[in-house]
Amino acid sequence: MRHSRMQRIVRHRAPRPKPGLRLKHLLLVSGPSGAGKTTFLAQLLARQLPTELSVRLPAGAENWRVTNGKADGYAYRLWKGAWNSTEAMLHYDIMRTFATSIARYEDDPSLAALQSAEKITVLFLATPAEVLVDQLSRKRSRSTGISLWAKSIERNIRRKLRPQRQPVYSGKVGPGQRIAHLTQCYQESGFLEARSREWILFLERSVGHKFASPVIYAEPVPGEDLRFRLAKCVSGSVPY
Repeated sequence: MRHSRMQRIVRHRAPRPKPGLRLKHLLLVSGPSGAGKTTFLAQLLARQLPTELSVRLPAGAENWRVTNGKADGYAYRLWKGAWNSTEAMLHYDIMRTFATSIARYEDDPSLAALQSAEKITVLFLATPAEVLVDQLSRKRSRSTGISLWAKSIERNIRRKLRPQRQPVYSGKVGPGQRIAHLTQCYQESGFLEARSREWILFLERSVGHKFASPVIYAEPVPGEDLRFRLAKCVSGSVPY
C-alpha cells in the first residue's frame, strides 16, 4: 500500500537531473499553444524540414530524445531517459504561465534542463494569430462537449480525493474554457507579441550566455498545411 502511494507522489514531482549528469546540448522548440510545435518536431524527426531551416539546427538533432519535461506519467519517464543522453529536445508551450497555476517561467520545473545544459539552441515558432485561432478551433471541434465535461468532473473528483497532494500542473480552467480563453486572447491586439517578448527576455536573462546561436524564428508557409520555413535569426529580443 505504501509503495503504491509513493508511486503517485513521484508521478507529480518535478523532474530533476541526476547529480553529475549534464546535457551537452539542448534544442528548445518553443511557441504558443497551437503554434505547431508537435508538427515541427515530427517534420524534424522525419527529415522533412527545408534545408534553410535544418542547417541552422544542431547536427543530428533528428536522433535526439524529445520531451515536454512534465512530471506526469509517460512524459516523466521519457524525461528521465533524456537525462541519460548528452543531447535532448525540449518541447515547450510558452502559454503555460498563462493557463496553469505556474505564474512565472522561473518557477516552471519543466525548464530545469535550461540550467543543466551546457549549450542551448532556441527555436521559436512565430505562428500568426489567425493560424493559432484556427488550430485551437480544430482542437475544440475534435472534443465533444460531453467529453470535456467528463474530464472536468474526473479532475475535480481526483482533487477532492487527494486534497493534500495537488499536482504540480493544475490548470486554472477546464480544457474547453482554456481553448476559448486563449482564442479570445490571441485575437487581442498586442497580446501575442507581449507574451513572446516576455519569453525571449526570460531566456536571455537566465541562460543567454549558453546560446549556441542566435534565436531561430520559424513560421508556417502560407497556403500549406503547417509546413515551416525560416523567418529570421535574431540576437536580442524582438516581437515577431
